Amino acid sequence: MFLIRVFAVLALTFSSLANTSTASESVFGPDNIRIVEVEILDNATDGCWTNISTVKTYAEDQLRINKYELTGLYPNNNLHADDEAQRIMEPVNSLPRRINKSAANAIRNHVYFDNLYFVQVYVNAKRHKTYKCWGNIEIRLTRQVTDHEMGLHTVPFVALGSSFVSHPNVNTEIFDLVKDFVAYMKEYQP
Repeated sequence: MFLIRVFAVLALTFSSLANTSTASESVFGPDNIRIVEVEILDNATDGCWTNISTVKTYAEDQLRINKYELTGLYPNNNLHADDEAQRIMEPVNSLPRRINKSAANAIRNHVYFDNLYFVQVYVNAKRHKTYKCWGNIEIRLTRQVTDHEMGLHTVPFVALGSSFVSHPNVNTEIFDLVKDFVAYMKEYQP
């Protein structure tokens, strides 16, 4: 079995996050961010990953053990409760009418998505003719952001990846990677 672990930090830390941390506190620590949910992105075929729901539950448990708040989605797939959304958006809704629609939407999205993150577990695996699986696993902390050129899109902030060859499946290795990712995220310093 050949396993390569690659730690990758994407240099996309916004200044608002950097300003909230001290020398001993992670920018992505549990006091600074809220995690909406763990998303599973399954691109594994031929039985290379079969314990998907168990991995999602394990990731949620690891986040909770490490004091992260998992808020989940509110009714109608909203990220905030109705009263919270109204409170958050009140200052934005009072912006001057002369601001163009694109800029107003960018401001609205920035305020609405502030400090709301998703943990994505992505597996891309395929069974080789030798009956062993090969591919990669990536776990990443993402957030939706908006800008004038791309509109609303998802940006990864921290990622941890692993490539593998000649495994029967990734069912065992993925648990260590999830645990390492949560620990790495909690300790991350820019």
